[in-house]
Amino acid sequence: MKRPWNIVDHPVYSLATYSGDMLNMNILTYTTAISMTPKLYAVSVESSSLSFEYMSRSHTSVLQYLAQIHIPLVRSLGKKSGRSYDKSKYLNRNQWLSTWQGFDVLRDCVAYVLLHKEDVVQTGDHHLFICRAIRYSSRSDEGGLMFKDLVSSGIIL
Repeated sequence: MKRPWNIVDHPVYSLATYSGDMLNMNILTYTTAISMTPKLYAVSVESSSLSFEYMSRSHTSVLQYLAQIHIPLVRSLGKKSGRSYDKSKYLNRNQWLSTWQGFDVLRDCVAYVLLHKEDVVQTGDHHLFICRAIRYSSRSDEGGLMFKDLVSSGIIL
């Protein structure tokens, strides 16, 4: 029997976070739009992660809605810590990076949302960041990576 939070299908995102010229990316499934006007997102980030550290230092991040082609990246971005594994170096070496709105991002995402941090709340082992969508770009209506794709590929049990 699946756990209740693993039954619902939802998009898989990567959050690009920045500290000076440093870049980190992770995998997010605990993310959702929470307001239409203004357009706000709730983004849950693990408190011990490098992404949390970068989000705490900066007001800017990029939410990236992953495409099916990104499934090979999930283990590197989501199962490895940016504290011990240089994700930016890995992504550069494998030609996964491009630029959007002046920020390094994953190439070929379904959509990008430039976020500005508005508020943060500690919520157990994660912190909940409330972020305003500043700019966005949708590249496709199809081919988005979904949570059930992670389950069917054995990445999440």
